[in-house]
This record gives sequence, structure tokens and C-alpha cells, in this order.
Amino acid sequence: MGRLDRSCVLLCAVLLLVSASPAFAVWTYNGVPMSSASNYQMNSEIVSDGADGAIVVWEDWQGASVDIYAQKVDSWGNIQWPANGIAVCTAPGTQMLPKVCTDGAGGAIIVWLDTSGLDWDIKARRIDADGNLLWAATGATVCVSLGIQQNYEVCSYGAGGVVVVWEDYRNGNADIMAQRMLADGSTGWISTAVEVCVVPGEQTYPHIIQDGMGGYIVAWKDVRTVGIGIYAQKIEANGVASWGTTGVVCCTVPATGLGWPRLISDGYNGAIVVWHDKRTTVDENIYTQRVDYNGNMLWGPDGTLVCIATGVQRYPVLTSDGDYGAIIAWMDMNGDYDVYAQRVNANGVPRWVHNGKPVCTTNGYSNQVQITTDDAGGAIIAWQDSRLTSQFDLWAQRIDHDGEPVWRVDGVVVCADYPEDQTHPRMIPDTKGGALFCWD
Repeated sequence: MGRLDRSCVLLCAVLLLVSASPAFAVWTYNGVPMSSASNYQMNSEIVSDGADGAIVVWEDWQGASVDIYAQKVDSWGNIQWPANGIAVCTAPGTQMLPKVCTDGAGGAIIVWLDTSGLDWDIKARRIDADGNLLWAATGATVCVSLGIQQNYEVCSYGAGGVVVVWEDYRNGNADIMAQRMLADGSTGWISTAVEVCVVPGEQTYPHIIQDGMGGYIVAWKDVRTVGIGIYAQKIEANGVASWGTTGVVCCTVPATGLGWPRLISDGYNGAIVVWHDKRTTVDENIYTQRVDYNGNMLWGPDGTLVCIATGVQRYPVLTSDGDYGAIIAWMDMNGDYDVYAQRVNANGVPRWVHNGKPVCTTNGYSNQVQITTDDAGGAIIAWQDSRLTSQFDLWAQRIDHDGEPVWRVDGVVVCADYPEDQTHPRMIPDTKGGALFCWD
């Protein structure tokens, strides 16, 4: 079976920036192993521990079934929990595709897909700062309704809880549902889940953020009877949807390739949403929209243009620019896959060169783009990159408020020394202008 028979080492590293000097790795060269157990460890995710360290979670194939594990690493790269991690859930069946958010007290809440029941269900478990598991051994139930639940995202609400949003097929087509889990692992909203959007057609790929007032904003791709579009909804702290029964429209232009909505706070209790769409007959480009706390669209009826370059641009990600706007990065899929970025200000006006500034345009394929703030008005961007060999390595770049590279042109290596691939990069900011990374 080739690579599936090989052990997969899960790694974590940190890059630190001091002033404008080149980036350098603070921990062990090419990363600290979170797990090097037999078989696969994959689909890792990372969250801050609140003290410049991190908690990393993953799906683990070392046992008789696929399970969920977690590991903690401190600010110096020292492993804090038992070697190869703590088993979060080892129930019969498959537990996979974990997501993680902070519990607000140095620990984490881990959410995963679970096949121990009749269908694909969503389970969750809390682990505290010392590695103690606090909820049911098989996971607290987020949703066990008939039909498949998938493509979920998580958002912390502090006080030891989490809000989960997902695609739900209980009605035969994809709807968007949400649930709030309290600190003790019980559900905080209606037991069958809050209906974020339940209309004919397909609602998919939800993303969620806090609104800054105790509630949450969700955006998703929507294929309903009036056509394809990007929609958004606000869920109050009590679980009530406040932007109508079907959400508000961010974009409804004819666009066959429209999708992949992602959002961040706009700093005024609203959100900035980004997506890719093919509203022209040839090209697939990047657009963005700002929605205020009342659900009003501020950047035109169908958003503002980020990149309209020839060819295909996809999978945008974004972070705050520190000035009520956003820095957006994406993958340019023309020829060798490259990485570009653009800053959009609070009025929706692009501030850098037309169609964005290059982050990485070297030979090879650059994809799986990730972004986080550098806490100085710029951003740190990471991606997997095949420039050196036929395998993927992990690279990163920091750009300043003007889009200029702070590190070496085309990025610096996070990990490129191990054989085979370094894939699925994830990162979070530290408190020193750098970032912590995990990858498979």
C-alpha cells in the first residue's frame, strides 16, 4: 500500500521574528515530534495554551481503530504530556477529522466525526491544562440526529465551552445547524440543534466566528432555488437566529465555481467574508464582503474584488490587518501553483498592487495556504511547497502592513529535511511576532 504502510510523524515547530531580522526556528531543527507512534497520525490541528505553548490534536491509526489523540508543548518546545500523546477517544468505530479550540483556561475542547453510532455523528471532549479529560470517555454528544453531519467548524465561547456549526443531512439535503456545548459537556441550546439555515437546496461549507457581543456569525455556500450564493447568519448567545429565517445575502451573482467562504471579525461586531467565485465565463477569482452587526452589506451587493487575474485563484484565507480591514492570501493555480496576498481596508478598497502581491512564485507547487496575524499590522503565511524535490516541504513568509516580505523572498523553510512529504500545515500566532506550526 506504499505510504499508507509507513509511520507518520506528527511535528510542531515555532518560528520567531526579532525586529526585521531573518526568521529562525526556536525549537529543534525541523520540529518537535508530537507523536511518532506506529502507522498514521494525520489531520492535525493546533490551538494556543495561553502561555506561548500549544495543544495539538490529531486522528491516530496506531490502534485497532482510528482514534483521537492530543499533546501539549510548552513555549520552549518541551513535551508536557505522555509520549505519543493522550488518547482523547478510543471508542469502537472511527473517530476522525478533529477540530480544536481553547477552553479559556489553558486547556482545549476537541470536536470530531464519530462512527460509533448509526451515522456519522459529531462528538466533543474537553481536556484541561494538565491533560485531564473532563467529559464522557466516548465524547459528549454534539449531534446524533439521523443522517450525516460533516464539514463542521468550531468556535470557543470561553467559560469552558464551544459552539459547533456543521452541514446536516437529516432532511435529505445539506442544511446548516449549530450547537453550543457548556463547560460540563451538556448542550446549551435546543437538543436537536439550532437551525442556522434550513431551505430547499444545498447549504455547505460553514465557517463561524464570535461577533464580539456574545453571539456568533456564520457564513456558508448556498445553492437554493434563487441560485448559488454566499450567505451569512447571526446566532445570538441564546441560540436565536437574528438575521431572518434564511440568513442575509453576501453574494448571489451567477458563479459556477463559487465557494470556500471564510470570515474574520471586522472589529465592529460584524464580519469580513472572503470566497472564490467564477462569475466570469473563464476565470475564477477572489472576492470579499463586509457585513455589519445588523446584517447589512457594506461593500456592495455582491462584494468587492480582491483579485481578477487571468486563470484560477482559489481557497482564500484571511486575517485582520489591525486596522479594521483584512489581509487575504490565496493559491494561484496557473502553471506552478503560487501564493499571493492583498490587503483590503475597512472600506473594501485594495491597498496593494492590482491583483495582489506575490508571496511565493518559485518553481514547484505551493498549496494548503494558511495565514495568521503578526500582531503588527502584517501577516505570517504558510504553505506546503515542492520547490526542492518532488515531495512537499513546509515554508512560511511574513509580510508587513504594505505587503513587503520581511523574511527572505519566496519564504523560509519551516521543515524540509525529512524524507517524504510535510503536509497539512496549521499555525497560530505567538506573542512575539512569530508563529507556532504543526503539520503531518
